[in-house]
Parts: sequence; structure tokens; C-alpha cells
Amino acid sequence: MKQGVILLTNVTEVAQGFLALAAVVEKHGFLTPNFGAEAGPALKEAEAKLALALSETASFRALLSRQGKDASALPPFVSPASDVKSSLGSLERLESLLGQTFDSVRFLQYFLGFQGPRTYLILGQNQQEIRATGGFIGVAIQATVDQGDLVDLVFHDSTKVDPFHPEYPNNPP
Repeated sequence: MKQGVILLTNVTEVAQGFLALAAVVEKHGFLTPNFGAEAGPALKEAEAKLALALSETASFRALLSRQGKDASALPPFVSPASDVKSSLGSLERLESLLGQTFDSVRFLQYFLGFQGPRTYLILGQNQQEIRATGGFIGVAIQATVDQGDLVDLVFHDSTKVDPFHPEYPNNPP
């Protein structure tokens, strides 16, 4: 029972950490220096708490096994998105969700440049000038993110991005 309470406490702390991260976005905006200063440590802490929760889940599973209890015999997890019970037992479902959340936190750290600056290409399509691939690409944007802060944003006219084609074909009919 104690192991289950420890696990629940860790999962609750993870959820509270994500609520705090959402408050940082609301307070400072996204991709600002203040956002980066607070989001970086928050993501590191969330990663550590998720790792602990995953470890506690494994310990809880081992404890159940030593006691001769099957983890799948626990009440099934009910997803908040539906009233249908998951086909997985609650512990398996919890492990899966914790693993996915852990992976998401690691991705956010990478994407937001907490492991080094990241540069992204963003293409702006004009939906009023329809093409086979969507809208006409009128702008190419180079965005660099470092430590959760948008440090560089350069807009390029899409017709000037590729200097190797001095003449562009006519628009399709």
C-alpha cells in the first residue's frame, strides 16, 4: 500500500509541474527570455519526477509480483477522454502514459533549445493563391530558439530564397 501511495504522490507532483509550466507560459508568453529562464528548470524537474515515477511504477509492479498479485487485477484505468475502460490494466496504462510523457518532456527540451540552439524553417502559405501543395509559399522564415527564447527571426521573400532559378514558371491554370 505504501508503494502505491508513493507512486500516486510522484504522479501528482508531475501533474503539478505541468500546471506550473502552463502558468509560466501564461505569465511570460511563449519563447521569451523569462519563459526560457523558468521553463528550462521546470522541464528538468519534470524529467526527474517522471523518471522517479517510472522507477516507482517498476518497484510497485515488483512488489505486487513478490506478493503473488497480478498487476492486471487492479481496477482498470478510465481515460478522461472517454467513459470506456482501457483494455490495459491500470498499472500498464500508467506506465505507458508516464513513458510517453517522459518522451514528450525530452522532446520539448530538445525543441526549445535547452540542449543547444535549434534553427527551424517555417513556410508561410497564402491560401488565397491555391497550389497543388496548398497555398503559394510567399515567405520563408528562419527561426532560432535557444534556451526557450526566440533569439532570431528572419523573414525571406520566397521568390528570392532559391537564387539558382532566375525565372519562375507561370502559375498553373
